[in-house]
Amino acid sequence: MSAVNSIKNFFGLGDEHVVADYIEDDEYYREEPVHSDYLSERDYGHRYESERRITARPRLETIALTHYREARRVGESFREGNIVVMDITRLERQDMTRMVDFAAGLKFALEGQLEKLAKGFFVLAPKGAVLDTEEIKARIGIA
Repeated sequence: MSAVNSIKNFFGLGDEHVVADYIEDDEYYREEPVHSDYLSERDYGHRYESERRITARPRLETIALTHYREARRVGESFREGNIVVMDITRLERQDMTRMVDFAAGLKFALEGQLEKLAKGFFVLAPKGAVLDTEEIKARIGIA
């Protein structure tokens, strides 16, 4: 066999169809069935809604912020299931924007509600809480 014929056969272009090394083995390629005992739930450290503490009637908590570092207080109170009124009137303009963005993230993550009450006042309510903004305004003393 010449070198040219060997190359043709190697690439499958020759007349010889020698497939000595290639044996199709259906048993080898058969997929193993997946057993349900392999599919166990994994805990990645996330807390799910069923584990959150939500009070039957949410408590109204007003937090007057003076710096963005205090955002954690808002997040913790909201996570506990409270209705949180944020007073951001004492924050610098840049921190006001950051605080509203933070509250919007909390709202999205915990499926809550976020409403503007007045200039510099926002209310953050947990999922399922009935939100009466006029009543909240009256309770905290803003018009």
